[in-house]
Amino acid sequence: MVRKSLLLAICLALFAGASATSFTVDSPPQQDPVVYVTKIGKKYHRNECRYLDHSKRAVNLACARQFVDPCKVCQPPQ
Repeated sequence: MVRKSLLLAICLALFAGASATSFTVDSPPQQDPVVYVTKIGKKYHRNECRYLDHSKRAVNLACARQFVDPCKVCQPPQ
């Protein structure tokens, strides 16, 4: 069984290398909000959360939801 931290690392790598969202005239781009995770944390946060440290990494919300829970202090989007 693959660990959640490994899957989150893969998700982070994909997010970092993502290109601009493609779209047609009929459908505007759909963008997930960006939330932040730490290397060892089990929660995702807003950028201004007091629980983030120097190891914060940006990830899209859809990916974060699959692997970690939202922080109860900063209440990021769900």
